[in-house]
Amino acid sequence: MRDRQYEHRPRGVPLRGLCDSWGDLYAVLVSSPGQREIASTGQHDIASTDPNFPTTAEEAAARYEAALASYTAARSSSDVAESHGRVWRAFHGGAIQKAEDDVAQAQSRLRRARSALGPNAVGAAARTWGVFSGSPSYHLEQTLDAVLEAVDSSGRDIHDAAHELRDVLANRRMAAECEDLEAAPAVTAAVRTVIARLDDWEPDRRAEILRWQGEVRPLLRRLLLEHLASEDRPLPATVEEMDRHGQPVTLSVSRPADVDLRTGRPDEIRIHDFVVHGDLKGHGLGSAVLAHLCRWADSRRLDLVGELHSGGDQSGGQSAGQVRRLAVWYSRHGFNAQGQPGLRAELWADGAPIRRPAGAGWAASAGL
Repeated sequence: MRDRQYEHRPRGVPLRGLCDSWGDLYAVLVSSPGQREIASTGQHDIASTDPNFPTTAEEAAARYEAALASYTAARSSSDVAESHGRVWRAFHGGAIQKAEDDVAQAQSRLRRARSALGPNAVGAAARTWGVFSGSPSYHLEQTLDAVLEAVDSSGRDIHDAAHELRDVLANRRMAAECEDLEAAPAVTAAVRTVIARLDDWEPDRRAEILRWQGEVRPLLRRLLLEHLASEDRPLPATVEEMDRHGQPVTLSVSRPADVDLRTGRPDEIRIHDFVVHGDLKGHGLGSAVLAHLCRWADSRRLDLVGELHSGGDQSGGQSAGQVRRLAVWYSRHGFNAQGQPGLRAELWADGAPIRRPAGAGWAASAGL
């Protein structure tokens, strides 16, 4: 069995504490036939309300293995039940109902097992973000369900693409688990197809067009793009399009007011805020987002600047280990201590200004 993406977390680290910054995870609400609305869930701590939420890294890893084993057993059980059902129908006419009940029960177990694959990231590569990565709060199946709810009957092309991917996703996850190298690229291509159809579609009803263009489509598009590996994400036209707030990632960036006198344009991009929320920490999502931002900055020959802030405990303090770990992570993406480019990352201080020169390259290992 391959290393799992949960195993890099320090042993015994509680996951409940990772949910304190639970934000605006989307919910799609059907308010009336043909009228759908994207709504915020508000502040919410999933760990405090869901008794099934894993509380330690060990428990999360165990739940992953259980979901995988449960699906495999349910798939086998369903196949056996259907085979037996055909035998009962052929030779025991009076027992057809029993056979059908066995098949129904086996299929029900299979559906329950299938629903656990996404929340437990079955098929995901260890410590590397991609289409099979996720957590109970954010996974591709959940996002596809939101797309299906948000698009009315006139968006048949979107609905068909999302529904087709949703139907095969469990099998793709199992294929990836069996080292099928084509599974992730196939799902990535399907996600990009859904995004392209979102971009091309407008609602029939004029009253919904503005809400679709201004709220619903940007949200669904961002949630779909966030599932992609860093190298599969398209580069936006402006840095402002990299901004996002709430689940699953907050990233606040801007161009400074000052310009380079030689070129007449800003020569750097400032990172104001960067947070991976809730139970998604430790899956490689932060590395995917930062690598994407670095690619964009390199394409424009712009530096990235910011300050090293590791967060802290409830008293506001930061441990040396937190600061060191974050500093090393930034350094792997090409950042250095501003004004001290030769200073080792382990010696950077919390709050220190950091800079990534344009074209610095990166050798990041996922982990944030």
